[in-house]
Amino acid sequence: IYMARGLANVIWNFDPEMVILTGYVVENCPFLIDVTQEELKKIQSVRSMDIPLVKAKQGRDFGVVSASALISQGYLEEISYCSG
Repeated sequence: IYMARGLANVIWNFDPEMVILTGYVVENCPFLIDVTQEELKKIQSVRSMDIPLVKAKQGRDFGVVSASALISQGYLEEISYCSG
């Protein structure tokens, strides 16, 4: 229930097309995504919470790799802006 409530806030504020879930809990509890999706449907009010929840195919470290890629991209954009 708590995961669905947290995701409802993310969905409400950022309006994603999908949510990719990763980590040890998602890896070890295969039923978690389905249960969370059902809880999100119960939370719906003005905005639809019918957003696909997808398990990351890259494994549990996907979030760390993605976050570091975003930071690297921002750094490269910053130095290219400063030198150009």
